[in-house]
Amino acid sequence: YNSSLAWTKGGKLILPANNEDWFAPYDNTLVRHYQTQMLQTWNKMCFAEGFVEISAEMPGRHNVNGLWPGFWMMGNLGRATFKASTDNMWPFNYNECPDPIDHRAHQFGAQSISKCDTGQGRGAPEIDIIETMPGNFKYDYPGKIKKGVCGPADEQVLKRIQTTQPFVCTSLQAGPGQPKDALERPVLGCLPENFTANDGTTQKQYYDELYPYEENYGVIYGTDFDVAINYEFWGDEYYPEGKLMHTDAFSACTMLSATHFEEQHRWQMQWVAGHDGFMRFTLDDMLQFHVPAEVVERERPISFPDGKDAGTLYGRRIPEESHYLILNIDLAPRWGWKDCPKEQCNCCVDCKRSECTTCMVWEGDRWVNNREWLAELCDILPAQYEIDYIRVYQEEGKERIGCDPPDYPSAEYIHEHADRYTPLGKDEPLKAIMYGGQPCLQGDGECGDHGHCRPVVPPPTTNSTGICICDQGWVGPRCRSRSSGWATVCRQLSDDDLRGDPSAPTRCSPHEDADADTLL
Repeated sequence: YNSSLAWTKGGKLILPANNEDWFAPYDNTLVRHYQTQMLQTWNKMCFAEGFVEISAEMPGRHNVNGLWPGFWMMGNLGRATFKASTDNMWPFNYNECPDPIDHRAHQFGAQSISKCDTGQGRGAPEIDIIETMPGNFKYDYPGKIKKGVCGPADEQVLKRIQTTQPFVCTSLQAGPGQPKDALERPVLGCLPENFTANDGTTQKQYYDELYPYEENYGVIYGTDFDVAINYEFWGDEYYPEGKLMHTDAFSACTMLSATHFEEQHRWQMQWVAGHDGFMRFTLDDMLQFHVPAEVVERERPISFPDGKDAGTLYGRRIPEESHYLILNIDLAPRWGWKDCPKEQCNCCVDCKRSECTTCMVWEGDRWVNNREWLAELCDILPAQYEIDYIRVYQEEGKERIGCDPPDYPSAEYIHEHADRYTPLGKDEPLKAIMYGGQPCLQGDGECGDHGHCRPVVPPPTTNSTGICICDQGWVGPRCRSRSSGWATVCRQLSDDDLRGDPSAPTRCSPHEDADADTLL
């Protein structure tokens, strides 16, 4: 990710993806052949519950593989791309202390902040509003059945789960998930099936309430689009501290068309916490996917092939943690990149080298370029992800705004584990926020509607008479941003780049007699 690769044009935010080389400053032999941008509001702008809407045009072409545009959210206790902060924290939305007999079913010990230890289970859940996969590939589920990879499925179900690129996936990710070796977990790439539990009874895998039964369409899955359960992603696995952790994903994919890559569309998510809550994903006001709280909260029996340690996985929750917003384009082999036969091709990915974009292989009765998809991707770069707006709505009187709310605080934990959230080469997680300080002329409106220009002698510049002073609750050199998260912490300016002292008071506002060097 290159932090300089974002700009505005014609009132829209532009996030590009290009094929320019990037060399690591700490090792010039380490090169990346693509650069993109990620914007996130971590520890700055956070909220819980509400209605989120983004108007966006997807980057690239609808039928060209390779790009991975996203718009997603994460709980503030995890900072996206900072692995040390997300290990054992992501994507827990779990507040239970299981009995020892159920420890194996819970992958017990993987949650950093456990109810067993602190009285409140905490984590960094993930909500995915946009994960778009362009391309022209059609998934052949009947072919999997014929090959014996997946079990049989009803003809009506097969019609409902036809998945064709391009599509967008929307998800609620949850932890802990069903353990990887549990009999309840489906084979990756296959629909959930029946199985024989340890007690000899026939049970259904995964979350049967979300199975693509005909009666679930119009309720769980939308009918204005082709929508399929995401059978290619039942959750993720990772190894924090060397211990396997498997998550669950409540996920569905909506088929897209060329128009989603050619003009603005509105992608929406409604989030209601609590026992009667839900996550509801819509596109241009039409249903994509609905996840009721009762599905997430229900206890699930867990069985293992060895017949031992059968137990119960207690319910997770619709998230209640404060979340922040993330916008990015990614490129990754796991997302729409076609398989490369390493014994026949140089599977490099550098657009500037012909051996990376050309590899003729014999398929059936003809020669085909196995790397044609990469050549097509290279041809459309640079590509642009265009965002018209992002809006967050909450019901009046039920606002839950802030990164450090009293019921789900995060500031103290982040301060005590600051190294997990701090970028390489920096001294603290985020730079300090200015409470005004922009040179201004009295009466010119430079300080916006939430600040004023206070005269100073001598003037800060030859073209100004003073500096901006912000009203309480507003920050930034010109007082144009609301104070939230990190911006509510008062720290002293340092000489190098505004980094400050996190041991200073937790709240502050500028005084009328402040000068430009102390406006923090």
